[in-house]
Amino acid sequence: MQHHGAPTRLLDWTSSPYVAAYFACESSDDKTGAIFVAYPAAANAELKKLFPTGVFSDDQWLNPSSPSLLYFFDQKKRTARLVAQQGHFSASLNILRKHDELMADAVRPLASANPQGLFLRRWLIPAKLKPDLLKHLMVMNVTANALFPGIDGLGRSVCETVRLMTRKMTLKKLKSDSV
Repeated sequence: MQHHGAPTRLLDWTSSPYVAAYFACESSDDKTGAIFVAYPAAANAELKKLFPTGVFSDDQWLNPSSPSLLYFFDQKKRTARLVAQQGHFSASLNILRKHDELMADAVRPLASANPQGLFLRRWLIPAKLKPDLLKHLMVMNVTANALFPGIDGLGRSVCETVRLMTRKMTLKKLKSDSV
């Protein structure tokens, strides 16, 4: 639903820093990209303290005042897309909070006990570096065609290639015009 503008309590993650870099760079050429590095075990440990059985009632899932924590889990049925993207998920009991705020809340107790720990990090990728990073990822076959098995991945991959080539040709023209 998030891709259609609705708030969501579900967020997808990847185990691969390369896949994360792809998604941080593949759109919004004019905006900074970000990769969030999380420590799911820390978040799940905090949730386990509140819900030792791991069972959440319907009213907790639907209540905006539910605890602001994330729960990390793997999908039992692994689709081709999940396998290609090395995907995992997190869900929030509180739909009204942003995921980065929820992660910070979830790992805060562990982080305060161990200030040197790497429990949540955000790596920023400047907009001007995104096209070059995408080109390097292409060499490693981290492309839409590889991450979205099927015809939609092929279509996305063609669009990516054209966008990168067009940008390169535009930059060359700008340089030659300025000389």
